[in-house]
Amino acid sequence: MNKKELIKSIAEVNKTSITQTEEFYNSFENALIKAITSNEEVVLSSKIGKFILKTRKAHITPETKFIINKQTGKKTVKRTGKNLKIPAKTVVSFKMSKPIKDEVKKLQLK
Repeated sequence: MNKKELIKSIAEVNKTSITQTEEFYNSFENALIKAITSNEEVVLSSKIGKFILKTRKAHITPETKFIINKQTGKKTVKRTGKNLKIPAKTVVSFKMSKPIKDEVKKLQLK
């Protein structure tokens, strides 16, 4: 579901105009971005989950390159023998709530 479809769905459920719903959505989106970039933990609800910032440690990883077999079209990964230094960085992480995790597990079993 993309942004346009989500706005339409919310508007239908709440019996509001798409314009009003889009204004609300944009305000929500801006508030979410502001909170996350201010290093705040954003808990959407106990039904959905939360956004948090995590710092990934710097590390060294083997450099690889993709090689495509011209005859078969298959991709293979080859190590070059060199190492890459990956710097530490901050990333946004989303932690799903238990109810969503349980629903996703049910989907995987089907």
